[in-house]
Amino acid sequence: MKKQSLSTLLLLISCVILFHSCKEKEKEEENESEVITTVRLTFTKTDMGGTPLVGSVPIVATWKDADGIGAAVPTVNEITLRTNSYYQVEAVILNELANPAQDITPEIRNEGTKHQFFFPKTGNGLNPITYNDLDTAGKPIGLKFKVATTATVGDNTLKVILRHELNKSGANVDLGDITNAGGDTDIETTPAFSIKVALPAQ
Repeated sequence: MKKQSLSTLLLLISCVILFHSCKEKEKEEENESEVITTVRLTFTKTDMGGTPLVGSVPIVATWKDADGIGAAVPTVNEITLRTNSYYQVEAVILNELANPAQDITPEIRNEGTKHQFFFPKTGNGLNPITYNDLDTAGKPIGLKFKVATTATVGDNTLKVILRHELNKSGANVDLGDITNAGGDTDIETTPAFSIKVALPAQ
């Protein structure tokens, strides 16, 4: 009888240890940064209210790091936007090292409370970026955002940074200020997207 009780106790202890190990492994996997090789931005010209303009052709730009964390330098497309114009932008995030390629965008959207994009920029041709999507807590994600150009013609850059497990309630984080965000960086597009702001074609 004692042998049976001891066996039962050892079995229970083994089950508890196994369960704890599985939970820890799941937690580690959940907190791992995503493998991201590609950031694709689609710019759609709109009116001031955000309605797409009839006849406007979307502009697609891609940042791609073909070998992930390897030595190859990422490639990035140049974008040309018009002065004094408005654009809605949608981001698609991919892992193209997977076969078939893995679209990570839905996962980022579904885990929106744990993710947020930031868009540091240089140059005088772009107004501050504004978010156009929210997570379930009413905080921005950044898979959709708005870009408005100024009257200044010239060269600009736009970097895309995705943070994971950040403090979305930090000061000015919801306004796109990364200073108090914390968290882990899933992707930072270096080199940044190059954006040329030009006068409308005559």
